[in-house]
Amino acid sequence: MTETFSRQRRPGLIDRKSLGDIMLIIAGCLIVSLAGCLFEPASLSQAWAFLLPAGISAAAGLALRLLAKSDRPLVRHWDALTVVAGWLWGFFIGALPFWLLCQLTPVQALFESVSGWTITGLSVMDVEAQSRLILFYRSFMQYCGGLGFLLMMAMLIQNRQSAALYAAEGHADWLVPNL
Repeated sequence: MTETFSRQRRPGLIDRKSLGDIMLIIAGCLIVSLAGCLFEPASLSQAWAFLLPAGISAAAGLALRLLAKSDRPLVRHWDALTVVAGWLWGFFIGALPFWLLCQLTPVQALFESVSGWTITGLSVMDVEAQSRLILFYRSFMQYCGGLGFLLMMAMLIQNRQSAALYAAEGHADWLVPNL
């Protein structure tokens, strides 16, 4: 009996494909934040602080997608772990531009990132002294956080697993097909 149990493939705790998709979306959000350079071309010298975390997130996301089993169904209640992992990844990757450009401590940068993604609006940095690129990034982060990672994923990647992750995020409403 123990031999047959050990031969069964046990599902992983986190859906790698969905987490990889979330990482790619976060990388896309960092790249889109560089649109702030259109409003202030002098801030183009700060683009490296966005490209570095975007590259890390894109590389990790692509690696997870390559390692993922194809269309493996999510295990009930374990999809919440994927949601938590996605949020944590977003918090830490989103903190890197604040840490690299604003001379914040890692804890302060993490606070700014969590505040941005969760749209609380609190800030520990002097917004008057920051560049417009950082302010645009924080505003765009709040916009994306208001939508929610998983809602963006459900809009971009329309499959059964994205709907399960959306529900695991704690949303009681159901998405309609014309979304």
